[in-house]
Formats: sequence, structure tokens, C-alpha cells
Amino acid sequence: SEDLAVVDSTLVLVSSGDLDKMTFMSKKAPREGHINVVQLNDGEDEVITERIMISGMPPQIRASFHPHGIAYSNKTGRVYAVSHDCGERVSESIEIFKLIRSPFLKLEHERSLRSKDFLLLTLNDLIEGVELGEIYVTKFLAQPADDKCRGNGNFWNEME
Repeated sequence: SEDLAVVDSTLVLVSSGDLDKMTFMSKKAPREGHINVVQLNDGEDEVITERIMISGMPPQIRASFHPHGIAYSNKTGRVYAVSHDCGERVSESIEIFKLIRSPFLKLEHERSLRSKDFLLLTLNDLIEGVELGEIYVTKFLAQPADDKCRGNGNFWNEME
């Protein structure tokens, strides 16, 4: 994937989903999706990059987690991730996590948002709104993919 969320001056979250299978219709099985953390140490040249632990996510959702757009809210400490799944479930969702910093850095899964209005491969990026529970989402493809995750027409011409 291609998105990142700046938490503070020392911490950045990076989405890592296998969009090759979804957008270019690769015949390869998708790699496991996850979120990486980049830790910058103040005043030092050392940069630590590692996969962040995710807890509390049901196995069936974890298996189909392919994050794309990602956002962090300084107001609530939540991390939001758009997830595209072209595996067994063929679905689009927004996964919501709480960023936990102590005793170690991890994401605690809070809930999944799914809707018939989330057309396959149309969600892109998101941001938390001002009001509690408000989320704004941008589009990825102008036309949704079909139920077999095939795009309609030329992929690059469909991006908005």
C-alpha cells in the first residue's frame, strides 16, 4: 500500500496491504496485510522500522486485512484503516484501532465498519470528523470492481 499516518515527531504508521492482487488482478495469492511503525529517535540517526502488533482482531477479519488508506487521530488516539479484501470474503471495510503505547506499542482492534455503500475498491483515504463517530472517506476508483475483484476498464483512467 502507499499511505502513512504521522502520530508525532517520533512515530509514523505505514499501511502495508497487497494491492497488486486487487488492482492489477495478479494471479498470485495476496501477502498478509499489516501496519508498520517507523520510530525516529530524537537527535539520533537511528530509525527503527517494524511490524506493529495488532490485538483483538477476529481471525476472519485479520485473514482478510489489506490496509490501504490510514489515518491517526490526535483527538481520540484512534487509527483508521481502509481495507480491501479480494480473497474469500470480497469486501471493503474500515478497521478502527486504539493506539496503545504502554507497556509496548500495539494496536487494539475496536471495530469494523462495513456497508453496502462501500463498493469494492472505491474507498481510498479517510479522516476522523469533528463530531464523535464522524468519518470522511475519499474515493479510490471511480467505478467499483466487480464481485471477482476485476476493475472496470483501464485502472489508471478510473482513479479520481
